[in-house]
Amino acid sequence: MIRSGGVLTNTSAALTSIHDELTSRGRPDANWLGVVVTNRPSVDATATLAAARRARAAGITLLTVAVGPSAVSPEMAGIASWPPARNSLNVTDYDSLSAAEASLAQALCDS
Repeated sequence: MIRSGGVLTNTSAALTSIHDELTSRGRPDANWLGVVVTNRPSVDATATLAAARRARAAGITLLTVAVGPSAVSPEMAGIASWPPARNSLNVTDYDSLSAAEASLAQALCDS
């Protein structure tokens, strides 16, 4: 988990961490899933989208959870695996995550 206390998040670092962990230590016979949860735009959208493409190219299915209106963006859709509508979830705040648990579990199982 990559935590950020600032206004922007280093989402590309989180995606790189997902990629590196799964490609170096992930079970080759398992479906690889990465979940990105954020409430802010990334510090570098270009790097974030490149890291997402790299992860998807390695066979990692990416799901995104945008928390609050600041996180909902074309960038989040660009991170999510295809189709983004099935692999993206938007919630109003962190308290809403528990209410969205069933939707997230379904998205994880469908991937």
